[in-house]
Amino acid sequence: MIGMRFLLALLLAIGALAIASPAHAGADIEIFTTADYEIVLPSPWAPYTQAGYRVVVFKLDDFDRIAEELSAGLPADPARAKAEARARFAANGDALRRRARRVSVGLERAFSLKLTHVPAIVFNAGEAVVYGETDVARAIAAFERAKETGRE
Repeated sequence: MIGMRFLLALLLAIGALAIASPAHAGADIEIFTTADYEIVLPSPWAPYTQAGYRVVVFKLDDFDRIAEELSAGLPADPARAKAEARARFAANGDALRRRARRVSVGLERAFSLKLTHVPAIVFNAGEAVVYGETDVARAIAAFERAKETGRE
């Protein structure tokens, strides 16, 4: 059983973190893109992580890449091609399912956020969206400027 002193210490530590953290620090970032755009993440990323930024990238056309990988170099004979495709899927099925699930989640998120085109860099579940930018550091700077001036 967790002791009362431990719970009190934990609550005080969480409260101290909340007070010490500036209101504008960090953001949840969702990046929606396709193979047509090369997303540039800041390097090194560590200072952004320390500032509280968390990022997830959704490649909305990755279904096409999955199909290309499964069908590349298949034999012309349909029976052999089917057997080879099954073998590839058996060997990589879990990874392919995870990628397909991520594409599905990304498409659902893009739809729910009413995104109009890609690339789109979304901050804090739609608080702000930067369209057309592929450089995440520039998008973060634009987001921070907008927050400082009160325009989100």
